[in-house]
Amino acid sequence: MGEWSVVETLVPEGASLIFRGSTCREWTSPDRLSPAADVRVGPLIETVRRTGEALSVTRRSERGKHPTFRIDAHPVLGPSGEPHGVQVWVGAPDEEPTPPRITSGVSWLLHRQVIAQTVEACLMSGVQPDDCLPERTPAEYFAKSVRFDDEMGLLGLALDPVDGGKWLGEFSVLHADGRIMLWQCAARARVDPGREGIQVLWHDISDVKAPALPSLSVLGLRETLAGTGFHAGLFALDLPMLSMWVSDPPPWVQWRDLPQGARDILHPDDRRVLTTAHERFLREAPAEIGTEARLRGQRGTWVRTLLRITPYPGDMGKRLAVVRMTLPH
Repeated sequence: MGEWSVVETLVPEGASLIFRGSTCREWTSPDRLSPAADVRVGPLIETVRRTGEALSVTRRSERGKHPTFRIDAHPVLGPSGEPHGVQVWVGAPDEEPTPPRITSGVSWLLHRQVIAQTVEACLMSGVQPDDCLPERTPAEYFAKSVRFDDEMGLLGLALDPVDGGKWLGEFSVLHADGRIMLWQCAARARVDPGREGIQVLWHDISDVKAPALPSLSVLGLRETLAGTGFHAGLFALDLPMLSMWVSDPPPWVQWRDLPQGARDILHPDDRRVLTTAHERFLREAPAEIGTEARLRGQRGTWVRTLLRITPYPGDMGKRLAVVRMTLPH
């Protein structure tokens, strides 16, 4: 029986097999998919990457018993129109391929701190085409995650993309219909001008592996924060922008569907609050900084909010901070 595999093509200089049949692969050569030494899959993948178009070919091996193979390759296009990956099926010539798994590509743009997406990326989590926006904030994307054990690995690469940087992992995602999916994610850093950030390939593998549910520690943290009257978010201080929510978001803040041209929930004149905190953490290393800022409220309002800013543990604390928020009494 033939099987579908996924090859990432996130950067121009190479491609890697990340999923074969029902098993994850760790950045292995796409030629592992070749059914015979003289029937290579790699050149077909490069053709699909170059043209952005699907292909279906029949190839005959001149070795052994001279078997014939059918090879199908479908591009997974990102928001710029470039293939972020290629889905490959290899089987017998008279065999009809099963439908491929749901896959999509997005681009996390460093300087603007937005995630450019495709309609296919929206459909993966059940967002209908009419409700699909070309860009979303990282916080909106992370909010769909039910369980993500290495979110700091992906976030760290997105905030500090270095040549050759890459990340591969899984996380559980809430679908609009209430079910939980398991996505495999591959990301590679881009450092070429105009492309700084990470290119990402999503892949729904719920049919072969059960999604993980939220841990008790995560649930406990959210309950604890809710009991204190504070809401908490993880901010990139040097940008400065919200990266993700640690707790349930504050009900008085508009953080989804930001107005066109808006970058974040902070008032433009109050962004200096976080950059000043960043400078103090680097210079003085205080345990916490108390301050206030205006956050984006509903219907174009700005809401004065008290902030308690704490650097994230470890080296990530040089750029990231947990910001607890509450309304003044």
